[in-house]
Amino acid sequence: MLADPAHPLGQRARTQLPRQTGLSAQGVEQAFTRCLETQPSEAEIARLLAAAHETPRSFVLLSANVFTAAHRAIALGLAASPQVFVRASRREPCFPGLLAEAAPGLFTLVDEINAQAGDTVWAYGSDATMVELRRSFAPGTILKAHGDGFGVVVVRQSDLAHAAQAEWGAFADAVALDAALFDQRGCLSPRLVLAEGDAAFAQRLSQEVFNALTRVQTTIPRGTLSNEEQADISWYRQCVCCVGNWKEHPAGAVALVNDAMDPVPPPGRILQVCALSDVQQALQQMAPLLTCVAHRKNSESSAGSFIANLHRCAPHARHCVVGHMQQPPFDGPADLRPT
Repeated sequence: MLADPAHPLGQRARTQLPRQTGLSAQGVEQAFTRCLETQPSEAEIARLLAAAHETPRSFVLLSANVFTAAHRAIALGLAASPQVFVRASRREPCFPGLLAEAAPGLFTLVDEINAQAGDTVWAYGSDATMVELRRSFAPGTILKAHGDGFGVVVVRQSDLAHAAQAEWGAFADAVALDAALFDQRGCLSPRLVLAEGDAAFAQRLSQEVFNALTRVQTTIPRGTLSNEEQADISWYRQCVCCVGNWKEHPAGAVALVNDAMDPVPPPGRILQVCALSDVQQALQQMAPLLTCVAHRKNSESSAGSFIANLHRCAPHARHCVVGHMQQPPFDGPADLRPT
């Protein structure tokens, strides 16, 4: 219903969500088209059921950053218990409300999470929110906490050095698409592009990614940024300008730095290209924060062993081909890190 632009609920969603989320109308439509899981496989459903353990009651505390994530989170709650209570984000109550209309009686929308010992809470938000939840819940409450995290793209000079210009452009377009979906607010969104190679390679890659951000703006315009998001971008820009290069466009921005600079970029289609000599070492250092690691599709045997090494460096992240970071299988929590 909601995925169908001709259905009354789908029409209401497309009217309300741009105002609620700050995404452009095209950004909302792309989220429905690319990111809402409407046809999960039987194997994915089986893995989702396995990810949930039986509990007297399930509570789901939603974040506002990725509106389609409510579907997966509520499904996890339903897999664990017939009694599911959902507290929508105050910044984005629209999509959970429409889901409740589409499936009356399947779950209950609530204003507060009143979990007791033995209940399970699936919670999504910042690390600070997760800490407060742990303090506030009754002893014995099971908290499945999904806090701060981000995605990275990994590419080696050997992957693109001899590629045609069209291949460079296609790779950069895939990176830009992953950043454009939800305007980079999702925990699976790429923030860093880890480029293993020399300075010239990183320089060219940063320009290609910047060009791709300007291209994706024509089909998925960036939505409205909050005052806080604009302030974060301004502060990050000042940090970058002290140590690296900065290119900005109404579509977003690209920073080019040596090594992986702290802080990571804020949301808003802001990407940091990091010139590295060893991407695997960098991955190991940031592994606890990584939710998703994307790479270029490559069938060469050397690439296969490289990708296997990436899995070992970030064992709790999702691994995928670039361009699919916001399309995880419907097999359980999108964030695979230990809670």
